[in-house]
This record gives sequence, structure tokens and C-alpha cells, in this order.
Amino acid sequence: MVHPNILRFEEGIKENPREHVGIFSADGRKLLEKESIIVNLQEICSFDENEFVQMKNQILTYNHPTGHLFTAEDITLAVDAQLVEIRIVTHKGSFSLKRSLNRWPESATILMAFEEVKMSWDYIPSHEQDFRDAAPREGLDYSDHDWYIQHLIWKVVAEQLGMHYEKTAYE
Repeated sequence: MVHPNILRFEEGIKENPREHVGIFSADGRKLLEKESIIVNLQEICSFDENEFVQMKNQILTYNHPTGHLFTAEDITLAVDAQLVEIRIVTHKGSFSLKRSLNRWPESATILMAFEEVKMSWDYIPSHEQDFRDAAPREGLDYSDHDWYIQHLIWKVVAEQLGMHYEKTAYE
């Protein structure tokens, strides 16, 4: 169960055009809040050593204005900072990836598993059918195709590696 303080924070950032990050304890205390900055025309949200230490065994949540799910940088951060959970907030819902057994697989293992599943799924009609079936039920259009396929891939990767993955749609 997601703490109500985290849900309120996510509600406030889901439509923000810039990345906005919150670090929370399991009991819902906000430990850190940051907004991305623009450097050389790229949006960056970096953490200093003290902030990085604060993240250990905590929950990181932030918005992805692009609508994409977990990036290689997100996974590396979750593993290196030993987060309990990393949450992505998009205009279509929130996506959660949690470690299991109090540890993450190596980030390279997670990313390789993602790429292997993705490559094995390229052009497989059944996955396109999964998207077409979900579209009317979940209010999706073709602009949602990429993140939805990523969502299906993350479900498989999490199961393969013993992590917990969840998508929560907004009401």
C-alpha cells in the first residue's frame, strides 16, 4: 500500500512539464524534494553525495513528462542508492519497481534482461494485439503504444528477476 503522502505528492507532479523528484520514507515522511535543471539543453536531476546517502532504503518517486517508463539511469540509481522502491509518474498512471529480498539484482542484469525481452518481442503480433485489446479498456491511443509495450516488458523482467512491478492507473 502506497502511503497517502506519496500519492498526494505524485498527484501534484504528474502534469508538471519538468521532472520533479521526491524521496520518502516508508512511513510517508518527505525527506527530499528536487526539480530538474536544464544543462546544455538537457533536463538533469542530479544528487550530491549527502542526498545520495539519504536515499538508502527509501522510496524515490518522480514524474516523467515524456511518458516513458524506467530508463537505464533510473535503474542504475535505484540499484546504486539501494532504494526500496522507484516510482515513475506519468500522465497515464504510476509505475513502481521494488527490489526483493532486500536487494536489487545488478543494474547490468536488469538492463540486459529488459533488452533481451524487448528484442525477442520485436514485431511479435500478439504483443501488438495486447495493446489493441487494452486501448479501449484503458483509454489509450496510438501515442501510448511505446510506454504500454515497455510496461508489458517490465512485467516480464520483474517476474524473471524476482522484483515486484506494478502499474496503477489514475481514476
